[in-house]
Amino acid sequence: MDSPSRSQDTASLSGELLMSKVSLVADGWKNKDTKVLLWAIGGEGGYSYELEVGPRTSLMNCSYEYAIEKVKRLCSETNAVCVY
Repeated sequence: MDSPSRSQDTASLSGELLMSKVSLVADGWKNKDTKVLLWAIGGEGGYSYELEVGPRTSLMNCSYEYAIEKVKRLCSETNAVCVY
């Protein structure tokens, strides 16, 4: 299985994101066709989270706990989620 990688569209959101540390926080499956990835994007000012659900991407300025709960809710149908 290939390692997940950030999509080109996601990586081009802003120059600030490109200068930040990016780490995979969680991944899972919403259903058999839809992969869910949660990335932590950090810099000196703290972290934000990028959520990829299939081809859709959203940037969230929230707590770690909220971001993880969102991934778990999205994957509740399959219970296929891994938090790193």
